[in-house]
Amino acid sequence: MHLTIIKDLSNDIDHLLPFRRFCIAGGEITLPEFVEDVIEILSFAKEMGYFTEIVTNGFAFARGHFQNLIEVLDGMEVSVSPFHINTLGVNYYKKVLKTLKELRSKINILLRYQSTRKFTLSYLYNKLWPEIESMIVVSSPVSRIGRAKKIIDEEDLWMGETRKLAGGCWKNLNITVTSEGYVTPCCAGSEVTTYLKYGNIRKDKAKNIVKIMAEDPYLYVLTRYPEKIIEVLQEHLPEKSGCFCEICVLLNSDPELYKMAKGFVDAVVKEVQKCSRA
Repeated sequence: MHLTIIKDLSNDIDHLLPFRRFCIAGGEITLPEFVEDVIEILSFAKEMGYFTEIVTNGFAFARGHFQNLIEVLDGMEVSVSPFHINTLGVNYYKKVLKTLKELRSKINILLRYQSTRKFTLSYLYNKLWPEIESMIVVSSPVSRIGRAKKIIDEEDLWMGETRKLAGGCWKNLNITVTSEGYVTPCCAGSEVTTYLKYGNIRKDKAKNIVKIMAEDPYLYVLTRYPEKIIEVLQEHLPEKSGCFCEICVLLNSDPELYKMAKGFVDAVVKEVQKCSRA
């Protein structure tokens, strides 16, 4: 995405949002063909007062080409999973970890490990010990979204009863911009849905897109009170799921489910408006 578009987006929404975090993820954004543009974008975000962060598998840090990147970074999340370890290799990650330990005094670093029943957190420590010692690790279950849904057996995923899912995600919402310019409200699957695209910054002003998102009752209920939607649509949803992200992607990709979920929220809004006029 051209740097001018990123600058326009940041300027448009600078005073509209309460959070000051600017994160770039990929694909792998520290590959040689991307990293210079990434540094320029992060430098601009840092000048505007944002906390700058990247999500990476550690490519630049495995090869020692990271000094310019570190100068514009406040934090980094390193993706590591059984898939990453098996694909990139144990020695690759040990080299990354050795480098990261030397950088912890300069930036915030955490490892994000996604586990399955077969590959639990102990797998990570067994493979990367002692290099992983003293590193901050955040572990979460693999969600049944995208590639994971195709290549991991359902029996190997951590699953629970969908009807018991609770809790919202609104505190963790992002404005996510895809490489095509589409704006979505999170980075955990909304970008692959049909009905959670709120505009395209190549065509629309970012401040208008953000205003639409902020005033959308459906997004409000979806992110703050998802259990209400689950309760109403329970018989149409999978009996088991790993997290609400899976259900959110399903609701906003399937036309019939979306119609029912949106219809429920619209009915609630009408009832509230009716009561307020009484």
